[in-house]
This record gives sequence, C-alpha cells and structure tokens, in this order.
Amino acid sequence: VTLQDGTEYDVKSVLNYNENGDIAVLQLLNATNLSTVNLGDSSKVEVGDNVTSIGSPQGYVNTLSTGIISGINRENDRGDDIQTTASITYGSSGGPLFDIYGNVIGITYSGYDSAGDIGFVIPINEVKTFLNTSNEKTLLQINNTQSK
Repeated sequence: VTLQDGTEYDVKSVLNYNENGDIAVLQLLNATNLSTVNLGDSSKVEVGDNVTSIGSPQGYVNTLSTGIISGINRENDRGDDIQTTASITYGSSGGPLFDIYGNVIGITYSGYDSAGDIGFVIPINEVKTFLNTSNEKTLLQINNTQSK
C-alpha cells in the first residue's frame, strides 16, 4: 500500500474479504497513526446527490472527479450498487466516493467510459459489515484456497 506522501506498507494480513463482493479489509504491517475518514450512511444516498471520487486513473495519483448519484440499488453479479457519473476508469477502482459532507459513502470499482460516465460503487454500509467481523488470513492462505 502506498500513501500520498510515498510511504509504503506491506500487507500483514487480510482481516476479512468477499471475493464475489469485491471487498477486502487489509491489515498493514507496522502502520501506525494513519489518517482516517468518516464513513457515511449509504442508505441515505439519493439520485441527484453531488459526489466526489478520488482515484489513480492510468497512474495519475490522487485524481479528483465529481458527479452525481445517477442510480441506486443497481443489481448485478457483485450485488446492489450505487451508480454515479463521477469518472471511474482503469486505475480508479478501490477509491472512495464522498458525499458533499466529506463522508465516504462507497468504494468505487467499475466504470464504462464508452457508455457516458457510468460508474459503479460498493455502498459503504455493505463494507461496514466487513469491518465489524474478522476472518483473518494471510495472502498465502488466500492464494492456496483459490488454487484448489
């Protein structure tokens, strides 16, 4: 994991994950005093709400884009997602989607450039359930499970 200031941390373990849901909670090795964000309530998101995303499209670190919520409860293979017009292109997935109050309301994961800025976001309330439980495994244990 590389922070904005260039500090790098190795992953100690995966505290919880859901491969189908595209969610993983990582524990970093020797990481202390890191900045935090406020988690919002994705159940309160409404179509038309202004949002901001941060990602690293094509390696351009900490790129900010804005948009609106263009759909909620968009059902697909991953789950029920938030749809946004904020740009989510290759390299931007895994970044936060913020509401106008600076609260994280979701985690970006997919976008369609050719379809006119349609991006998809994992609702933060879905992610919160993974923060409150643990199914800790090392990366090696996960790789061995997937190989079988």
